[in-house]
Amino acid sequence: LWVQRYQEYQLGGTWADFLTGIGARVAQTLMRVDQLDEPGAAEQLERLGEGSAASELWAFTAVAHAAYGLHFEAPATALANLDYAQAAHEPPPAYGASSRLLMRARADLLIAAGFGQRAQYLLAAHPAQGPSLAVPLARIQLLSGEYANARSIAAEATAGRHVPPRDRLELLLLKAVAALRMGDHADAAVLMREALDIFSATQMLAAFATVPESDREDLLAMTGQQLDDPAQALLAAQAPIYPERLTIITLTKREHSLLLALESTASRQRIAASLYVSLNTVKTQMAGLYRKLNTATREDTLMRARQLGLLNGEQHGRPGSG
Repeated sequence: LWVQRYQEYQLGGTWADFLTGIGARVAQTLMRVDQLDEPGAAEQLERLGEGSAASELWAFTAVAHAAYGLHFEAPATALANLDYAQAAHEPPPAYGASSRLLMRARADLLIAAGFGQRAQYLLAAHPAQGPSLAVPLARIQLLSGEYANARSIAAEATAGRHVPPRDRLELLLLKAVAALRMGDHADAAVLMREALDIFSATQMLAAFATVPESDREDLLAMTGQQLDDPAQALLAAQAPIYPERLTIITLTKREHSLLLALESTASRQRIAASLYVSLNTVKTQMAGLYRKLNTATREDTLMRARQLGLLNGEQHGRPGSG
């Protein structure tokens, strides 16, 4: 409706036209992505530009590019583009809408690239940010096999009255898949029917591409409904967006301290001295850390830790974990 109203007005190249034009093209890009209309989304992005120019709305432009990248590009490419856009601008207010949108875009792309651990740290640093950020949180739980947690997060997020349709649809699908994998087929079917009702009203097809095809087909079969042929063809043409499984590793404070010591200290004796423990304790703790990270040497352990973001100053474990 907003886009239609914008198209009805002719603002004649004014400053207002510049800003509303950016907003309109961002909205049109997201609409085309929701419909899995790659050519249409690409056309809008070309008109929108890369988002490096000075503008109050740069974050929304970056989010539009990230949404396109999530569905139609390699996630590493989309992450690099998001990094470029953010490096070119001053960060938005920490708890504003644009900050939440950027965080959601980054979390989605990190999960798609297989960096669920980094996405989890990112989201944990900014709790209570609403249903939009509950989507990647629930997805991380689902993909790491924590189905009850995924279901709980999604259920809490959809309990509110003011949940945007796109977020509600994704959360319903995540709940449905979690219920399916837990053997609760009755609830899974109910949730899938709710998701299909939202799709009928909005034509937001892209959300269905964010769950595994086998789960989607099982859920559709339970409802006795099917998406129409054009929608099924678009979904069939989509490569899987997210990995089938994520490995999430939680370090205790002691393990994290040991990891930092491994990075900065050459000898085990010095590590023991810096941590105020015995040499035998260091050896035992190192063996446990190697098992947790599935590594065999210090070099492999540090490489694995960097890949997971465990050495980037990001959060480790849970508050108070020892």
